This record gives sequence, structure tokens and C-alpha cells, in this order.
Amino acid sequence: MAGAVDAIYAAVKSALGEASEKAGEKPDYEALASRIDAAIPPPLMRALNQAIRDGLQDGYDNGRATAVMELNRAVEGADVKLAERIRVGASVSQRIASKLGCSPINFALGLGTEAAEKYLQAKSFEITGVLSDAIKKAAKQVLLDGIKKEWTLAQMIEALDLLLGDTIGPLDSAGRRINIPARLATIARTNLTDAFNQARLSAFTDPSVGDFVKAYMYDAIMDGRTTETCRIRDGRIYLKDDPIWKVMTPPAHFNCRSVLTAITALDTDWAVAPPLPSGGESAKGF
Repeated sequence: MAGAVDAIYAAVKSALGEASEKAGEKPDYEALASRIDAAIPPPLMRALNQAIRDGLQDGYDNGRATAVMELNRAVEGADVKLAERIRVGASVSQRIASKLGCSPINFALGLGTEAAEKYLQAKSFEITGVLSDAIKKAAKQVLLDGIKKEWTLAQMIEALDLLLGDTIGPLDSAGRRINIPARLATIARTNLTDAFNQARLSAFTDPSVGDFVKAYMYDAIMDGRTTETCRIRDGRIYLKDDPIWKVMTPPAHFNCRSVLTAITALDTDWAVAPPLPSGGESAKGF
């Protein structure tokens, strides 16, 4: 993703240079800004979109794989008598019942791809738009400031580099990336968490699983970086069809590392948590 962002940034800087050359004594800002808006050719946008899509796909595949592994582990080696406790059909699918009878089941075979495709496509386009718009917006702001203050192109580029430092990151004299910028890394981590959890939900709610999954538990990583929101949510269990999951599914904030864990028909020692208290709300935009 970083390489695709660099290519877009280079195209925008080139357009900024052309706009500054055309400024003249009475520059038309709107006309010049339009050059920046049109600076990113479709192939670069497609390349960025594909890079983002590939990253999301990895996160989605990992999330689905862990969910499938956990579902298999939940019934692996279970006493066949447990089948008597779980009604086959409406309560639990034939595939779950077969697993209880020690017949190998691959839950992954029942996972549909249509919903995943729609999610990944929409998410990658959203992130592509956010990144490209941020770069173009910054360039137009620098262009406006440069016109007002009669900056040279070098001064404009310096200002743009400074303004986009957390998105583009520092480059060496040869234009090579020194490290991954903070904002880009944050966007990547946060959206990988989203893809990971969406994939887990797709596994837990797949028709082949039936009603084997009863509820979800919010599972936060508890350490010095854990936010107050995730500390409050950690360990809370709500039924899988509780509308609270529409607003409580991770990520709850930037750099969120929390996941949803399935509570199954084989789990007995659990109870639905009381309503979420104040302070447990997601950050704005999540």
C-alpha cells in the first residue's frame, strides 16, 4: 500500500509544480486546483485500490481461518452423548451434529464468498478515496498558501511534505521510503482489525453452523496500550442477534486490537452482560 500511495503523491506533486508554473501574476486558484484534482490517473488509483484490497483480503482470510479453527476446536473430541443435548435441524445443522459424531467437518466449505466480496470491494474503495482525497486536499491548501505568500515551488513541496508527514512519511535523498508513516500504519492496522472481525462474524453466522453459536464475547488485549473503551468492554457477552453488536463489533477506535469470540451451544458457564456503561462507547466514526 505504501508504494501505491507514494506513486499517487508523486503525481500530485507533479501537478502542483505545473499549477505553480501557470500561476502568473493573477492566478486563477480554481483552475489551478482543478489540475490537482485531475492529477491522479486511473491506473494509479486502481493500483492503490488493489494494494488495499490485497491487505484486507489477507486480514479477512486470517479472521475466517481462526474462526473456523475455533469452531472445530469447540466440538473436537466432544462426547457423542452431547448430541443428545443439541437438537439437530433448527438448533444445530447436520454438519455440526456429524462433527459431534466424530465425522470430520470443514466449516470453511460452507462459508459464502458473495458477502465477503461486497465488503472487501466497498472497504477498499472507501480507504482509497480517503487517502487520495487527503493528499489532494493538502496539495490544494499548499497551492493556495503558495499563491498568497508567493512561495517558490521548492517551498510548496517542502510545505506539502510537512503537511502530509504522517501520511507519506520521510523519504531519503533518492526518494526512497525511510519508514512507514504513522497515519498509513494506523489506517492499515485498524482496517485489518475490521476485516478480521467481519470474517469471524461471517463464519459464526454461516448457515452451515446453524444455531451452534449462541453469543459473542468482546475479547480485548489487556496491556498498557488498552484503551478505556476496550477495558470496559472486555469479557462482555451478548446474544449473537443483540443489536448492540451493530455498534460494538471491533474496531472500536484507531489501532484497536480487540476481537469477537464465539460462545457456543457447548459452553455452559456464561451469562449475558448488563447494558454497556458510560465510557464504553466507540470512538467517533466507528
